Amino acid sequence: MKLEQIKETITIVKDYPIKGIVFKDITTLLENSDAFKSTVDIMIDKVKHLDFNRVVGVESRGFFWSGPIAVSYTHLRAHETEADLVCR
Repeated sequence: MKLEQIKETITIVKDYPIKGIVFKDITTLLENSDAFKSTVDIMIDKVKHLDFNRVVGVESRGFFWSGPIAVSYTHLRAHETEADLVCR
């Protein structure tokens, strides 16, 4: 699935939660297994040249985007800091 097709699976809600804001609801993307897999594949392609051994998903969206990319995964909430992480 190409990026433009993936974008079409995202629901756009204008003036939510307040006037002037354009809310992009990715629930519909997550419900579409082809779109989700393609999105993860694109993300992997963008980082596969990097040498890393940890993936940290930051807050809400990071939790479910980072998991499929990682072999080993740690999530980080907004109120946590690097000092809260225990590297093993």
